Amino acid sequence: MTLRELPPVDGTVVPPDSGDAVVAGLRLLPLRLVQYASLFVAGWLVARALGPSGRAAYALPTTLASSVFVLVHLTVTEAGGRLLARQTASMESIVRALCTLSIALSAGASVVFLLFARLLEGAVISDAADTIVLLSLATIPPAVVAQMATGILLRSDRLATFVRISMMAAVAQAAIVAALDVAVGLTPELAVAALVVSGVIGATSLTIAVGRTLGARTLLPALDLDVLRPLLRVSLQLHAGTLAMFLTLRIDLLVMAVLTSDEEVGLYSLAVTLGELALFAAVALAQAATHHQTHESEASAATFTATFVRQSWPIIVGFSLMLSLAAWPGVRLLYGTEWGPAVPAVVVLTWSVAALAVTGPLTVFLTRSVAPLKMAGAAAVALVANVTLVVLLVPPLGATGAALASLGGYWLYAGTLMQIMHRHHGVGAREMLVRPRRGDPVFRIFARVRR
Repeated sequence: MTLRELPPVDGTVVPPDSGDAVVAGLRLLPLRLVQYASLFVAGWLVARALGPSGRAAYALPTTLASSVFVLVHLTVTEAGGRLLARQTASMESIVRALCTLSIALSAGASVVFLLFARLLEGAVISDAADTIVLLSLATIPPAVVAQMATGILLRSDRLATFVRISMMAAVAQAAIVAALDVAVGLTPELAVAALVVSGVIGATSLTIAVGRTLGARTLLPALDLDVLRPLLRVSLQLHAGTLAMFLTLRIDLLVMAVLTSDEEVGLYSLAVTLGELALFAAVALAQAATHHQTHESEASAATFTATFVRQSWPIIVGFSLMLSLAAWPGVRLLYGTEWGPAVPAVVVLTWSVAALAVTGPLTVFLTRSVAPLKMAGAAAVALVANVTLVVLLVPPLGATGAALASLGGYWLYAGTLMQIMHRHHGVGAREMLVRPRRGDPVFRIFARVRR
Protein backbone atom coordinates (compact mmCIF):
# COMPACT_ATOMS: atom_id res chain seq x y z
CA MET A 1 0.00 0.00 0.00
CA THR A 2 1.39 3.40 -0.96
CA LEU A 3 0.94 6.78 0.63
CA ARG A 4 -1.85 7.65 -1.79
CA GLU A 5 -3.73 4.44 -0.90
CA LEU A 6 -4.02 5.01 2.84
CA PRO A 7 -7.58 4.18 3.90
CA PRO A 8 -9.60 7.32 4.64
CA VAL A 9 -11.38 7.78 7.93
CA ASP A 10 -13.97 10.38 6.95
CA GLY A 11 -13.72 10.79 3.23
CA THR A 12 -10.82 11.65 0.99
CA VAL A 13 -7.55 12.09 2.83
CA VAL A 14 -6.22 15.58 2.25
CA PRO A 15 -3.28 15.89 4.64
CA PRO A 16 -1.65 19.22 5.39
CA ASP A 17 1.55 19.90 3.48
CA SER A 18 4.37 18.29 5.44
CA GLY A 19 6.78 20.47 3.49
CA ASP A 20 5.26 23.52 5.15
CA ALA A 21 5.95 21.98 8.56
CA VAL A 22 9.56 21.23 7.61
CA VAL A 23 10.00 24.79 6.36
CA ALA A 24 8.44 26.13 9.57
CA GLY A 25 10.99 24.18 11.58
CA LEU A 26 13.84 25.39 9.37
CA ARG A 27 12.75 29.04 9.65
CA LEU A 28 13.35 28.81 13.37
CA LEU A 29 16.82 27.39 12.75
CA PRO A 30 18.68 30.64 13.63
CA LEU A 31 17.07 30.65 17.08
CA ARG A 32 17.79 26.94 17.45
CA LEU A 33 21.42 27.54 16.52
CA VAL A 34 21.72 30.20 19.22
CA GLN A 35 20.16 27.77 21.70
CA TYR A 36 22.46 24.89 20.77
CA ALA A 37 25.51 27.12 20.64
CA SER A 38 24.74 28.41 24.13
CA LEU A 39 24.33 24.89 25.50
CA PHE A 40 27.54 23.89 23.76
CA VAL A 41 29.42 26.81 25.29
CA ALA A 42 28.07 25.96 28.74
CA GLY A 43 29.11 22.33 28.36
CA TRP A 44 32.50 23.32 26.96
CA LEU A 45 33.23 25.62 29.88
CA VAL A 46 32.24 22.92 32.36
CA ALA A 47 34.36 20.28 30.65
CA ARG A 48 37.41 22.54 30.38
CA ALA A 49 37.17 23.62 33.99
CA LEU A 50 36.47 20.24 35.58
CA GLY A 51 38.36 17.75 33.42
CA PRO A 52 37.20 14.15 32.90
CA SER A 53 37.15 13.15 36.58
CA GLY A 54 35.58 16.41 37.77
CA ARG A 55 32.96 16.19 35.03
CA ALA A 56 32.05 12.72 36.30
CA ALA A 57 31.30 14.24 39.73
CA TYR A 58 28.98 16.71 37.96
CA ALA A 59 27.47 14.31 35.41
CA LEU A 60 26.57 11.36 37.64
CA PRO A 61 24.19 13.08 40.11
CA THR A 62 22.60 15.17 37.36
CA THR A 63 22.17 12.05 35.23
CA LEU A 64 20.56 10.35 38.22
CA ALA A 65 18.22 13.35 38.61
CA SER A 66 17.23 13.32 34.94
CA SER A 67 16.72 9.56 35.08
CA VAL A 68 14.45 9.90 38.12
CA PHE A 69 12.53 12.67 36.33
CA VAL A 70 11.85 10.35 33.41
CA LEU A 71 11.02 7.50 35.79
CA VAL A 72 8.37 9.52 37.62
CA HIS A 73 6.85 11.97 35.13
CA LEU A 74 4.64 9.15 33.74
CA THR A 75 4.52 10.49 30.15
CA VAL A 76 1.37 12.40 31.10
CA THR A 77 1.89 15.08 28.42
CA GLU A 78 1.92 12.48 25.63
CA ALA A 79 -1.11 10.79 27.21
CA GLY A 80 -2.86 14.15 27.15
CA GLY A 81 -2.00 14.45 23.46
CA ARG A 82 -3.59 11.06 22.80
CA LEU A 83 -6.79 12.08 24.62
CA LEU A 84 -6.87 15.35 22.69
CA ALA A 85 -6.30 13.67 19.31
CA ARG A 86 -9.07 11.16 20.04
CA GLN A 87 -11.32 13.99 21.30
CA THR A 88 -11.75 12.27 24.66
CA ALA A 89 -11.26 15.50 26.62
CA SER A 90 -10.99 19.22 25.95
CA MET A 91 -7.72 21.14 25.91
CA GLU A 92 -8.68 23.16 29.02
CA SER A 93 -9.56 20.10 31.09
CA ILE A 94 -6.36 18.34 30.05
CA VAL A 95 -4.19 21.35 30.91
CA ARG A 96 -5.77 21.77 34.34
CA ALA A 97 -5.26 18.08 35.03
CA LEU A 98 -1.61 18.39 33.97
CA CYS A 99 -1.16 21.31 36.38
CA THR A 100 -2.42 19.12 39.21
CA LEU A 101 -0.12 16.28 38.22
CA SER A 102 2.90 18.58 37.88
CA ILE A 103 2.67 19.38 41.59
CA ALA A 104 2.21 15.76 42.64
CA LEU A 105 4.88 14.37 40.33
CA SER A 106 7.46 16.98 41.31
CA ALA A 107 7.06 16.04 44.96
CA GLY A 108 7.14 12.33 44.20
CA ALA A 109 10.19 12.60 41.98
CA SER A 110 12.07 14.52 44.66
CA VAL A 111 11.42 11.78 47.21
CA VAL A 112 12.47 9.05 44.76
CA PHE A 113 15.67 10.92 43.90
CA LEU A 114 16.69 11.19 47.54
CA LEU A 115 16.05 7.48 48.06
CA PHE A 116 18.17 6.55 45.05
CA ALA A 117 20.92 8.96 46.12
CA ARG A 118 21.07 7.28 49.52
CA LEU A 119 21.05 3.78 48.02
CA LEU A 120 23.78 4.62 45.52
CA GLU A 121 25.95 6.51 47.99
CA GLY A 122 29.43 5.06 47.95
CA ALA A 123 28.95 3.57 44.50
CA VAL A 124 27.64 5.59 41.55
CA ILE A 125 27.83 8.98 43.30
CA SER A 126 30.62 8.21 45.72
CA ASP A 127 32.43 11.48 45.00
CA ALA A 128 29.36 13.72 45.08
CA ALA A 129 28.98 15.87 48.19
CA ASP A 130 25.62 16.53 49.83
CA THR A 131 25.50 19.98 48.24
CA ILE A 132 25.67 18.73 44.67
CA VAL A 133 23.08 16.03 45.43
CA LEU A 134 20.63 18.63 46.72
CA LEU A 135 21.33 20.92 43.77
CA SER A 136 20.69 18.04 41.39
CA LEU A 137 17.41 17.42 43.21
CA ALA A 138 16.43 21.04 42.51
CA THR A 139 16.61 20.42 38.74
CA ILE A 140 13.63 18.03 38.86
CA PRO A 141 10.58 20.28 39.54
CA PRO A 142 11.46 22.77 36.75
CA ALA A 143 11.95 19.84 34.39
CA VAL A 144 8.48 18.45 35.20
CA VAL A 145 6.81 21.83 34.66
CA ALA A 146 8.77 22.58 31.47
CA GLN A 147 7.96 19.21 29.95
CA MET A 148 4.22 19.64 30.46
CA ALA A 149 4.19 23.25 29.28
CA THR A 150 6.18 22.31 26.17
CA GLY A 151 3.71 19.61 25.18
CA ILE A 152 0.81 22.03 25.59
CA LEU A 153 2.45 24.78 23.50
CA LEU A 154 3.39 22.41 20.67
CA ARG A 155 -0.17 21.08 20.47
CA SER A 156 -1.46 24.67 20.52
CA ASP A 157 0.58 25.55 17.42
CA ARG A 158 2.98 27.74 19.42
CA LEU A 159 6.26 26.23 18.23
CA ALA A 160 7.88 29.64 17.73
CA THR A 161 7.04 30.70 21.29
CA PHE A 162 8.54 27.51 22.68
CA VAL A 163 11.72 27.93 20.61
CA ARG A 164 12.23 31.52 21.75
CA ILE A 165 11.88 30.58 25.40
CA SER A 166 14.20 27.59 25.02
CA MET A 167 16.79 29.84 23.43
CA MET A 168 16.48 32.36 26.27
CA ALA A 169 16.98 29.66 28.93
CA ALA A 170 20.02 28.25 27.11
CA VAL A 171 21.60 31.69 26.78
CA ALA A 172 20.99 32.26 30.49
CA GLN A 173 22.72 28.98 31.36
CA ALA A 174 25.77 29.81 29.25
CA ALA A 175 25.97 33.34 30.70
CA ILE A 176 25.74 32.09 34.29
CA VAL A 177 28.38 29.41 33.73
CA ALA A 178 30.71 31.91 32.07
CA ALA A 179 30.22 34.46 34.86
CA LEU A 180 30.91 31.89 37.56
CA ASP A 181 33.98 30.61 35.72
CA VAL A 182 35.44 34.11 35.47
CA ALA A 183 34.45 35.28 38.95
CA VAL A 184 35.28 32.33 41.20
CA GLY A 185 36.16 29.35 39.03
CA LEU A 186 33.79 26.53 38.22
CA THR A 187 33.20 23.61 40.56
CA PRO A 188 30.78 20.70 40.06
CA GLU A 189 28.41 22.36 42.54
CA LEU A 190 28.40 25.70 40.72
CA ALA A 191 27.90 24.00 37.37
CA VAL A 192 24.76 22.29 38.68
CA ALA A 193 23.57 25.54 40.29
CA ALA A 194 23.68 27.20 36.86
CA LEU A 195 21.59 24.34 35.52
CA VAL A 196 19.01 24.89 38.26
CA VAL A 197 18.70 28.64 37.64
CA SER A 198 18.33 28.27 33.88
CA GLY A 199 15.77 25.51 34.41
CA VAL A 200 13.67 27.74 36.64
CA ILE A 201 13.84 30.56 34.08
CA GLY A 202 12.71 28.25 31.29
CA ALA A 203 9.91 26.56 33.25
CA THR A 204 8.51 29.87 34.51
CA SER A 205 8.54 31.43 31.05
CA LEU A 206 6.88 28.40 29.44
CA THR A 207 4.15 28.42 32.07
CA ILE A 208 3.45 32.11 31.46
CA ALA A 209 3.26 31.39 27.72
CA VAL A 210 0.67 28.67 28.30
CA GLY A 211 -1.41 31.09 30.36
CA ARG A 212 -1.25 33.73 27.64
CA THR A 213 -2.16 31.21 24.95
CA LEU A 214 -5.05 29.41 26.63
CA GLY A 215 -6.00 31.82 29.41
CA ALA A 216 -4.82 32.07 33.00
CA ARG A 217 -7.78 29.99 34.16
CA THR A 218 -6.31 26.89 32.53
CA LEU A 219 -3.35 27.05 34.93
CA LEU A 220 -5.59 26.42 37.94
CA PRO A 221 -5.14 22.80 39.11
CA ALA A 222 -8.33 20.70 39.03
CA LEU A 223 -9.23 17.28 40.41
CA ASP A 224 -11.47 16.22 37.54
CA LEU A 225 -11.53 12.44 37.88
CA ASP A 226 -13.25 12.01 34.50
CA VAL A 227 -10.06 13.39 32.95
CA LEU A 228 -7.47 12.22 35.47
CA ARG A 229 -8.48 8.55 35.33
CA PRO A 230 -8.04 8.04 31.56
CA LEU A 231 -5.04 10.37 31.55
CA LEU A 232 -3.23 8.30 34.18
CA ARG A 233 -4.32 4.99 32.64
CA VAL A 234 -2.93 5.89 29.22
CA SER A 235 0.18 7.52 30.69
CA LEU A 236 1.09 4.40 32.66
CA GLN A 237 0.79 2.31 29.50
CA LEU A 238 2.92 4.73 27.50
CA HIS A 239 5.45 5.39 30.21
CA ALA A 240 7.36 2.14 30.00
CA GLY A 241 8.32 2.99 26.43
CA THR A 242 9.32 6.55 27.26
CA LEU A 243 11.44 5.35 30.16
CA ALA A 244 13.10 2.67 28.08
CA MET A 245 14.07 5.05 25.27
CA PHE A 246 15.46 7.67 27.62
CA LEU A 247 17.49 5.10 29.50
CA THR A 248 18.85 3.70 26.24
CA LEU A 249 21.17 6.71 26.14
CA ARG A 250 21.32 7.78 29.80
CA ILE A 251 21.63 4.49 31.66
CA ASP A 252 24.99 3.91 30.02
CA LEU A 253 26.61 6.44 32.35
CA LEU A 254 25.24 4.74 35.44
CA VAL A 255 26.29 1.28 34.28
CA MET A 256 29.72 2.59 33.31
CA ALA A 257 30.17 4.02 36.81
CA VAL A 258 30.10 0.43 38.07
CA LEU A 259 32.12 -1.18 35.28
CA THR A 260 34.88 1.35 34.57
CA SER A 261 36.83 4.37 35.85
CA ASP A 262 35.75 7.95 36.50
CA GLU A 263 37.86 9.06 33.56
CA GLU A 264 35.95 6.83 31.13
CA VAL A 265 32.66 8.05 32.61
CA GLY A 266 33.78 11.65 32.10
CA LEU A 267 34.80 10.96 28.51
CA TYR A 268 31.47 9.33 27.74
CA SER A 269 29.49 12.13 29.39
CA LEU A 270 31.15 14.58 27.00
CA ALA A 271 30.38 12.26 24.08
CA VAL A 272 26.72 12.20 25.14
CA THR A 273 26.62 16.00 25.34
CA LEU A 274 28.12 16.43 21.87
CA GLY A 275 26.16 13.55 20.36
CA GLU A 276 22.96 15.16 21.57
CA LEU A 277 23.59 18.07 19.21
CA ALA A 278 22.25 15.73 16.54
CA LEU A 279 19.39 14.83 18.87
CA PHE A 280 18.45 18.49 19.22
CA ALA A 281 18.32 18.87 15.44
CA ALA A 282 16.08 15.82 15.07
CA VAL A 283 13.76 16.90 17.89
CA ALA A 284 13.61 20.45 16.52
CA LEU A 285 12.22 19.19 13.22
CA ALA A 286 9.92 16.60 14.81
CA GLN A 287 8.33 19.25 17.02
CA ALA A 288 7.20 21.14 13.94
CA ALA A 289 4.92 18.21 13.08
CA THR A 290 3.27 17.74 16.50
CA HIS A 291 0.33 20.11 16.01
CA HIS A 292 -0.80 18.50 12.72
CA GLN A 293 -0.25 14.98 14.06
CA THR A 294 -2.55 15.76 16.99
CA HIS A 295 -5.40 17.63 15.32
CA GLU A 296 -5.76 15.97 11.89
CA SER A 297 -7.81 12.83 11.28
CA GLU A 298 -5.87 9.62 11.79
CA ALA A 299 -5.53 8.80 8.09
CA SER A 300 -4.52 12.35 7.23
CA ALA A 301 -2.01 12.40 10.09
CA ALA A 302 -0.54 9.08 8.92
CA THR A 303 0.11 10.43 5.44
CA PHE A 304 1.46 13.66 6.86
CA THR A 305 3.85 11.79 9.20
CA ALA A 306 5.23 9.54 6.46
CA THR A 307 5.91 12.42 4.07
CA PHE A 308 7.36 14.46 6.92
CA VAL A 309 9.90 11.70 7.65
CA ARG A 310 10.76 11.53 3.96
CA GLN A 311 11.56 15.21 3.89
CA SER A 312 13.32 15.53 7.23
CA TRP A 313 15.68 12.54 7.34
CA PRO A 314 18.18 13.95 4.78
CA ILE A 315 18.53 17.07 6.93
CA ILE A 316 19.35 15.02 10.03
CA VAL A 317 21.78 12.81 8.11
CA GLY A 318 23.53 15.88 6.73
CA PHE A 319 23.79 17.38 10.21
CA SER A 320 25.15 14.11 11.62
CA LEU A 321 27.73 13.92 8.84
CA MET A 322 28.96 17.44 9.59
CA LEU A 323 29.27 16.65 13.30
CA SER A 324 31.18 13.46 12.54
CA LEU A 325 33.68 15.27 10.32
CA ALA A 326 34.14 18.04 12.88
CA ALA A 327 34.50 15.74 15.89
CA TRP A 328 38.22 14.95 15.76
CA PRO A 329 39.63 18.45 15.18
CA GLY A 330 36.84 20.09 17.18
CA VAL A 331 37.27 18.07 20.39
CA ARG A 332 41.04 18.42 20.41
CA LEU A 333 40.91 22.15 19.65
CA LEU A 334 38.09 23.13 22.01
CA TYR A 335 38.60 20.71 24.89
CA GLY A 336 42.26 19.72 24.71
CA THR A 337 44.17 16.53 23.98
CA GLU A 338 43.07 14.88 27.23
CA TRP A 339 39.58 14.60 25.73
CA GLY A 340 40.83 12.99 22.50
CA PRO A 341 39.75 9.45 23.50
CA ALA A 342 36.13 10.65 23.52
CA VAL A 343 36.10 11.29 19.74
CA PRO A 344 35.14 7.75 18.58
CA ALA A 345 32.23 7.74 21.03
CA VAL A 346 31.13 11.19 19.80
CA VAL A 347 31.02 9.99 16.20
CA VAL A 348 29.14 6.80 17.03
CA LEU A 349 26.59 8.60 19.21
CA THR A 350 25.98 11.17 16.49
CA TRP A 351 24.73 8.39 14.24
CA SER A 352 22.85 6.76 17.12
CA VAL A 353 20.63 9.77 17.72
CA ALA A 354 20.24 10.30 13.96
CA ALA A 355 17.68 7.50 14.29
CA LEU A 356 15.42 10.15 15.82
CA ALA A 357 14.80 11.43 12.30
CA VAL A 358 12.54 8.37 12.16
CA THR A 359 11.55 7.76 15.77
CA GLY A 360 10.70 11.38 16.62
CA PRO A 361 7.79 11.88 14.18
CA LEU A 362 6.65 8.25 14.32
CA THR A 363 6.46 8.15 18.11
CA VAL A 364 4.16 11.18 18.28
CA PHE A 365 1.81 9.78 15.65
CA LEU A 366 1.79 6.14 16.74
CA THR A 367 1.09 7.20 20.32
CA ARG A 368 -2.39 8.25 19.16
CA SER A 369 -3.05 5.42 16.70
CA VAL A 370 -1.82 2.13 18.21
CA ALA A 371 -2.10 0.42 21.57
CA PRO A 372 0.21 2.15 24.11
CA LEU A 373 1.61 -1.18 25.32
CA LYS A 374 2.78 -1.97 21.80
CA MET A 375 4.89 1.19 21.81
CA ALA A 376 6.20 0.33 25.27
CA GLY A 377 7.18 -3.15 24.12
CA ALA A 378 9.18 -1.79 21.18
CA ALA A 379 11.12 0.53 23.45
CA ALA A 380 11.68 -2.14 26.10
CA VAL A 381 13.25 -4.46 23.54
CA ALA A 382 15.62 -1.67 22.48
CA LEU A 383 16.58 -0.97 26.10
CA VAL A 384 17.32 -4.62 26.88
CA ALA A 385 19.49 -4.85 23.77
CA ASN A 386 21.32 -1.67 24.75
CA VAL A 387 22.03 -2.71 28.35
CA THR A 388 23.20 -6.13 27.20
CA LEU A 389 25.59 -4.55 24.72
CA VAL A 390 26.83 -2.06 27.36
CA VAL A 391 27.75 -4.89 29.72
CA LEU A 392 29.52 -6.76 26.91
CA LEU A 393 31.29 -3.86 25.19
CA VAL A 394 32.22 -1.38 27.94
CA PRO A 395 34.90 -3.53 29.68
CA PRO A 396 36.98 -3.94 26.49
CA LEU A 397 36.11 -0.70 24.69
CA GLY A 398 35.19 1.83 27.39
CA ALA A 399 33.25 4.87 26.21
CA THR A 400 33.27 3.70 22.59
CA GLY A 401 31.64 0.43 23.65
CA ALA A 402 28.83 2.31 25.39
CA ALA A 403 28.30 4.42 22.27
CA LEU A 404 28.09 1.31 20.08
CA ALA A 405 25.49 -0.10 22.46
CA SER A 406 23.36 3.02 22.03
CA LEU A 407 23.77 2.79 18.26
CA GLY A 408 22.28 -0.70 18.29
CA GLY A 409 19.47 0.23 20.68
CA TYR A 410 18.29 3.34 18.87
CA TRP A 411 18.27 1.84 15.39
CA LEU A 412 16.56 -1.31 16.63
CA TYR A 413 13.81 0.94 17.99
CA ALA A 414 13.60 2.88 14.72
CA GLY A 415 13.26 -0.34 12.74
CA THR A 416 10.54 -1.63 15.06
CA LEU A 417 8.52 1.59 14.76
CA MET A 418 8.70 1.43 10.97
CA GLN A 419 7.39 -2.14 11.10
CA ILE A 420 4.49 -1.02 13.34
CA MET A 421 3.74 1.88 10.98
CA HIS A 422 3.69 -0.51 8.01
CA ARG A 423 1.50 -3.06 9.80
CA HIS A 424 -1.13 -0.56 10.93
CA HIS A 425 -1.06 2.11 8.21
CA GLY A 426 0.52 0.45 5.17
CA VAL A 427 3.51 2.78 5.09
CA GLY A 428 6.99 1.37 5.60
CA ALA A 429 10.65 2.23 5.20
CA ARG A 430 10.40 2.11 1.40
CA GLU A 431 7.97 5.03 1.46
CA MET A 432 9.72 7.03 4.19
CA LEU A 433 13.48 6.49 3.80
CA VAL A 434 13.66 7.46 0.14
CA ARG A 435 15.20 10.36 -1.70
CA PRO A 436 13.19 13.59 -1.49
CA ARG A 437 11.09 14.33 -4.54
CA ARG A 438 11.48 17.38 -6.76
CA GLY A 439 8.47 19.08 -5.23
CA ASP A 440 9.75 18.71 -1.67
CA PRO A 441 11.25 21.79 0.03
CA VAL A 442 14.20 19.75 1.25
CA PHE A 443 14.99 18.77 -2.38
CA ARG A 444 15.25 22.45 -3.31
CA ILE A 445 17.45 23.13 -0.29
CA PHE A 446 19.96 20.44 -1.22
CA ALA A 447 19.85 21.50 -4.87
CA ARG A 448 20.90 25.01 -3.86
CA VAL A 449 23.72 23.57 -1.72
CA ARG A 450 25.07 21.56 -4.68
CA ARG A 451 25.00 24.66 -6.89
